[in-house]
Amino acid sequence: MATRKPPADDERKSASRKSVRTITEWTFARLRMAERSADSGNLTEAVGVCEWLLGDPAVFGGLEIRRDALLGLVPTFEPSGDKRRSNKAVKALEAGEDFWRSYPETELGQLVMWRLLLGLAPGRQKWSDPLEDHGGRILPVTEFWHPQGLRYDFQRAGWFSRDVNGSEFQLVPGDGTWLLHSIAQNRPWSLGLWRRLGKWVLLKYLAAQDWSRHSGKAAMLVATSKEVSTDKQRKELAADLLASGDDAIAVLQAGFDLKLVELVANTKQIYEAQILLADTMIAQAIRGGNLSTNVDGQGSRAAAETQVSAGEVPKLRADGEALATTLHDQSLVWWAEFNFGDAGLAPWPVYPTEPPADTKVAAETANTAADAAGKFDKLGFEIDTDEFTQEFGITWIKGRKEPPAPPAPNVLPPAPPGNEPPTGRLMARLASGMLAKGAKGFVDGQLYADDVVDSATKEGIALLAEDREDILRVLDEAEDYEDLRAKLRALYVDMDPDAMTGLVARAIKLAALAGSHAVNEDS
Repeated sequence: MATRKPPADDERKSASRKSVRTITEWTFARLRMAERSADSGNLTEAVGVCEWLLGDPAVFGGLEIRRDALLGLVPTFEPSGDKRRSNKAVKALEAGEDFWRSYPETELGQLVMWRLLLGLAPGRQKWSDPLEDHGGRILPVTEFWHPQGLRYDFQRAGWFSRDVNGSEFQLVPGDGTWLLHSIAQNRPWSLGLWRRLGKWVLLKYLAAQDWSRHSGKAAMLVATSKEVSTDKQRKELAADLLASGDDAIAVLQAGFDLKLVELVANTKQIYEAQILLADTMIAQAIRGGNLSTNVDGQGSRAAAETQVSAGEVPKLRADGEALATTLHDQSLVWWAEFNFGDAGLAPWPVYPTEPPADTKVAAETANTAADAAGKFDKLGFEIDTDEFTQEFGITWIKGRKEPPAPPAPNVLPPAPPGNEPPTGRLMARLASGMLAKGAKGFVDGQLYADDVVDSATKEGIALLAEDREDILRVLDEAEDYEDLRAKLRALYVDMDPDAMTGLVARAIKLAALAGSHAVNEDS
């Protein structure tokens, strides 16, 4: 139940909508005049420009995309003030659906579009009676108020508008009745898109007009005379040609010749290029580019993704924050005051404007980071796991698991019949079950191979000692990743693999000879 009630209708100044129909032929001079008029506080001409711009498909489509991108998101609400009571207010907005009843998308959509286009968008609230299906709460019924007739009075530092009768009234944003969804507090009209879009839409209009005019005059009949003709003769011939109509036969006067003259210019190339240029500039002004809907050629996908991340996402974030601030500061504080007795309980709408994380990119980053960590670990460096996971945003790692238990020793199969060890004596035997005593050649060969491995390992360590020291020195001296790559690349070029290759080749040859000898011995 409400603790306070909004003023009754007869206690507020009544205001009715004024007609917004305008018919104007816009030129570059008139656009400049509209800018000067707006800078004086009179927005009548600026609103007329906006109405004209909304008739352009590229302008309306771009604004529509910005609007739908925001209002297609479902907001959540952050509580403020006393926790218990603020949670109750949040529940009323969400579960009680007060938000969607108070702020219809059709009205919010116009507020969003006109704020972008003009730089500001007025709105009016009419408070309902207590609604039983909303727990007896009083809700603001918000509607867009067309800005035609809106002006800013610099002397009185306030906004004023006129009703249908021409009577002027003051519009006070945030007074419980009026909203003003604005780009800026001071001179918001100067930041509206209308100032940047007007000349490009006018260019499209003039190009289409000239294109149509040239199409209508792509060919014409021209009469010439080699002899001296009188003014009367020329007028009579012109009148006859004008009245001849299509597929007519004309009999020329003596001395006259009739020719068909056609335009040779590629008007499609001329005027279509102007229209495409204008559409591109319009898309850049509204959305930050046109690549996400109009891409062509190699690399266009990457360019479009760059536009989304660098242009469209920041704009969506700004639109969401601006609308949330307007609704909270100018409307929800009154809703909380009237229904819960405390304006400080007004929740903050939060639109989820951040794009979902790219799991593929995250997985590739984690995989690359793990490879790099493994390489540094093999080089003997100690990895700070906390710093590592934080640096690469790997939040799903909780810690290290216990190392797995070593595998159980192999259980040797029973010895083949006739090869059992004597009773009471501990004898070694091979994995096959054969007693080691009966495979002396194999045992000797394996021991010789082990000695070759040990000897080659020691010699290999000595051969790589200098290279290892060089690598460690480069790791210490490198200033960044690119510097490290360059120095390692130069270091590897100077390394001589012949010594290590020869050592490995000799070790393999000796081991092979030992194996052959072992087979001969046991055979």
